[in-house]
Amino acid sequence: MKNTKQTMEQGTPIRVGRRNRPAESKLRALRTAMVALCGAILILGVLLTVLPLFRVREIIVEGNTYYTEEQILSYAGVSKGDEWLAIDGQAVANDVRRGGEYIDRVTVSGEFPFVLRITVVEKQVMYTRHNGTYYAFDDAFTVLAASARSEDFAQFLYVELPEISAIEVGYEILFANTEMDMSYVLELRESLEKKGLLAHVTKLDCEKKYGVSVELGGTLRLTLGKVSDLDEKLALAEQILSERRTEGVQYVALDVSNLHKSTYRVLSEADFMANG
Repeated sequence: MKNTKQTMEQGTPIRVGRRNRPAESKLRALRTAMVALCGAILILGVLLTVLPLFRVREIIVEGNTYYTEEQILSYAGVSKGDEWLAIDGQAVANDVRRGGEYIDRVTVSGEFPFVLRITVVEKQVMYTRHNGTYYAFDDAFTVLAASARSEDFAQFLYVELPEISAIEVGYEILFANTEMDMSYVLELRESLEKKGLLAHVTKLDCEKKYGVSVELGGTLRLTLGKVSDLDEKLALAEQILSERRTEGVQYVALDVSNLHKSTYRVLSEADFMANG
């Protein structure tokens, strides 16, 4: 009993516990997070100060012939001074494409320092007349626009087409001869372009597939017949005109549909217009 009492009087030493310190890895993670947050705040402050300086300084529009630069920019909805990083190039391209019915493709690119380049690829557009109305159409013979005034399509190539059964904006032209292959019109236009003559053409008469003719400069009617051997026919026409067309002669009808037997006629203005 004595030993027990002594033990109780002396007592068992009481240990005072210390608070557990956070794990060292957690402290490091907390410090890293705080540093990252401070860095982000610093970067944000710098961006808010600097970003307004990133402005479009110049806009280059290229490839447009049917539309003015001002029209393209109005479709694009961008202008000098716009925030550079806020411009969505694909959205701008889509807006321009939707704005112009004669536009085929658009690309928008950025160039240093802060130059925006809008490149337009336009459709090959021609127009024709049917029942007193004029219609613009593309290479797929899809109608793009209609007007009662030919002046609205004056920048395009006028083509007389075979008999039409139906024509409407947004749809492909339907011809009376549903089996007609219209590729000869495109082939003729391409040959004239290669020869550098297309800019002088005022009318293509493609009403008869095997009797096509071309009007150049409003003073020369060139009959080509079938769209075959076009290079030879055009070369022959050039040779004949250089040899026979003299100063003062204005209106000429030249038929080279037969490479072995061409005909050359000088016409009066009245006869030329009447046969047009």
